[in-house]
Amino acid sequence: MAQMQAKALTAQSLDGVRPAGPAPAGLTVEGVLDKLREARPVIAAYAAESERLRYIAEPAWSAVWESGLFWFTTPKEHGGLDVDSADPIIEAVAVIAIGCVSTACCAAQVVQQQWMLRHMPEGFQSEVRARHAIISAAGNGSSFGRGELVDGGVRVNGR
Repeated sequence: MAQMQAKALTAQSLDGVRPAGPAPAGLTVEGVLDKLREARPVIAAYAAESERLRYIAEPAWSAVWESGLFWFTTPKEHGGLDVDSADPIIEAVAVIAIGCVSTACCAAQVVQQQWMLRHMPEGFQSEVRARHAIISAAGNGSSFGRGELVDGGVRVNGR
């Protein structure tokens, strides 16, 4: 089994993973799907590299970000499309998966995170979106651990 190599992310490097700025101008569902179809060769070209790295190679991930996909389920008041139907999301993830299933899986998780966040109380959303309207966090909605309040914050244990 190959050794998993962690990629260290700092507060400074997160902007490369999550580009700053507003939603792309003229954002539409069909426009996002078209950009993802155009990005398929880049995503496919970096599929093996992404598997080797054990995280999505930067050119492939940038192509997905630049498509506008992550604005699908972001609320309109935050610049998103507020898509409430799973159909365009499924189509977008399928388009990505033609090139790389791992990239599609990661993209689906980020779309899910926007959808989950928009169902939280507005105060919580505002706090989370203080630096950027799009969140990109590791993991999904499943809980496999516990958090313990400690001086200065929360200590999280789990897998």
